[in-house]
Formats: sequence, C-alpha cells, structure tokens
Amino acid sequence: MPEFEVVHYGKLTGKTVKAIVTDGGIEGGECYGLQFTDGTIAWIMRDPEGNGPGWLDLQPLERG
Repeated sequence: MPEFEVVHYGKLTGKTVKAIVTDGGIEGGECYGLQFTDGTIAWIMRDPEGNGPGWLDLQPLERG
C-alpha cells in the first residue's frame, strides 16, 4: 500500500462506527458510507475520484 494511503486511512485509527449511511442517490447509483461517532463519514468509492466502490473518501466532521 502506498504511503499516502497509509496516512489517509490512518485518520480512522481509534474511531468507532456509529451507522451505515447513504447519499440518497437514485437506486443503483447510491453511495454508501460508514459514519463514525465523531461525525466523520468514510464514503465507499472505487477510487479517489469517486468512480464507484473500493476507496474510502473521508469526510471530516463539520463544525459550526
């Protein structure tokens, strides 16, 4: 695994999964993710560009 992926996925260390979420897309085009107790969502995608399943896109907690 390339170093950038180790750093990227390392952001999940110590987090606890709270729920499975969806982006509400049209059936068959929905994107699923793991929501953590701190509000972070890891979207399950094919690659960093979002072309399908296989890559976790980490959406940080929005504070405000």
